[in-house]
Amino acid sequence: MLAVLGTLWILAGLLILWTALPPLLALLGMTRHYARCDADPTRVAVENWNDPDEAFIHEQLSLLGMEPLGNVDEEIWFLAVHWFKRIPIKVLGSDEHNCFACLYRLFPNDPLRISLATCFEDGCLVWTGNYLEDFKKIDSKYIRSGIRTDDVAELLRQHQKAVAAVRTEGHALGRHDDITTLARTMSSSGAKHLRMPALHFNFLLAALALPAVGYWFAGERFEAIPWMTPVGVLAGSVAWLIFFYCCLINMAKDQIIEPQEQSPALR
Repeated sequence: MLAVLGTLWILAGLLILWTALPPLLALLGMTRHYARCDADPTRVAVENWNDPDEAFIHEQLSLLGMEPLGNVDEEIWFLAVHWFKRIPIKVLGSDEHNCFACLYRLFPNDPLRISLATCFEDGCLVWTGNYLEDFKKIDSKYIRSGIRTDDVAELLRQHQKAVAAVRTEGHALGRHDDITTLARTMSSSGAKHLRMPALHFNFLLAALALPAVGYWFAGERFEAIPWMTPVGVLAGSVAWLIFFYCCLINMAKDQIIEPQEQSPALR
């Protein structure tokens, strides 16, 4: 019995460390961000896209003059509950519109996310997404905004307004027919904008609070059964992970309009 009890406590402790250490390390400023590119346009040619939503958006972007450029793998250490998060991004670009188009999903079955990115020679990045309309971030090198739309032409218009405001401050545009420009700019600006102390503090608090609630509940209700206490702690940690991913999925469904039909501007 003691061996089982000891094993359960070890498992409970390891699970708490697994869920609490990433936000703690992020809170301490240890988030690391890298963007690695594969400059092979054939990898993102429309005939290689099996996802109908992605192929449909590719068609819209092509009508706007965007050309396939390749893939960027965004790699992040210590973000929210993640020890490591890899986000594969399909990239198209246009020097005419001075922007890159980035298509990606954050997790399986996530609605397709579309972001337009404009890079400047001094490392400034303007990023406009079709999600998180209420989340805006503006500093000297990173301007992020969003608009809830499935109309790529409308997304481009909103993005160009943000770019025009930055250009009035004297920033020189980079090249947007070269995917290495995007990877280089994302790498320099990425870690900074991912350092969100308040958000990571809340994640850390939740990762510790729910196991504590499980400990208290099991101790109160099953005081005569010693092994129920570590089980309560384990249940609290699992409940936090389930709650996090359910919130992420529901937020994505609320924030993103999945492509249904061709944008009126492109008909």
